[in-house]
Amino acid sequence: KELTSLRTETQENRKKMKHFQHKLDRYDNACKGRRLQSDLKRWSQTRPSIPDLHKLMPHDELGDSQELIKQFIESERLYLNCLETVDYHFYQPMKMFAIFKNDILSTKQLHALFFNSPQLLVLHRLFYEQLAHLRYIPKDSRLEDFLVILERTAPSFSLYAGFQSEFFMQNLQRELSQCQSKPQFSVLLDNLNQRCEGKTLVDLLRLIAGRLSEYQSLLSPFLEKRVKGTRGMKEGYIKRLQVIIRYLNSIQQDLLDEKCEWGCIVEKLKILNKFSSDSPIPLEIFHPDTKIVKQGLVSIMVKNREVQKQCILFTTHIALADKANDHRFVFTEDAMIS
Repeated sequence: KELTSLRTETQENRKKMKHFQHKLDRYDNACKGRRLQSDLKRWSQTRPSIPDLHKLMPHDELGDSQELIKQFIESERLYLNCLETVDYHFYQPMKMFAIFKNDILSTKQLHALFFNSPQLLVLHRLFYEQLAHLRYIPKDSRLEDFLVILERTAPSFSLYAGFQSEFFMQNLQRELSQCQSKPQFSVLLDNLNQRCEGKTLVDLLRLIAGRLSEYQSLLSPFLEKRVKGTRGMKEGYIKRLQVIIRYLNSIQQDLLDEKCEWGCIVEKLKILNKFSSDSPIPLEIFHPDTKIVKQGLVSIMVKNREVQKQCILFTTHIALADKANDHRFVFTEDAMIS
């Protein structure tokens, strides 16, 4: 009798255990579903909005320097959205395609299509971040800081090499036609174009190619009225704006003539990909005169203890590997070299 009762009790406990296991599985599946939903929500929030190609450069009448700064910042915001769209909707999917389907799209073809657009995205994120801080600066010193940001960033526009060639659109169309001769790539490109609400890759890259000209078309009319005396402005600011516009003209001409040595900048940006996303990259790093001096181990004192860390020494800054950031490089505080 005791054995029979124990068997009966064991069977009932097994049924209860199956019931509880079923509930636990349902709970785990629900938790997984909620985690997936939250991941999808975070991913959708990072997705850039599709830019309106007709609103990338406002050309309203500019009454004073504050209006110029305001429109310049808005123009940069819209252009940054264009770069993020190219990166998110075209470059990243094609990059994965080039990794797993190298026989259909090679890394060389990928570079021929996009040139330095990933590096330009890094540059203009930093540029816009600097410009966005101007709204917190008093109006009487805002123009000075605006000109300083332009003067520091202008040398980095040599990254537009390739986009400034007069044969850029012809080369782009030729590369695309060669890639589209392969059905798998053609299907991929059609799908990516549909995701961009009718904005094609060619349309977006054409905007990148004309960006330096757009800067001039915004700055030149504003400056012209000041030179003629129809609008008041300090002479020092006028001369600095003239230098910036002349520099934009010269850099475009240098890129067209293929005289600009921009290869070192591309190599530098490959190294910057090793940096933590939490560490801001100073704009001086993008200056062509800023070189990488040396890489290797360096001994530093941490809490009275000698520690060896990986170090990258630039001509103006120093960066160290950070254990807290998965050993990715960060620019340390007060690390600018005088």
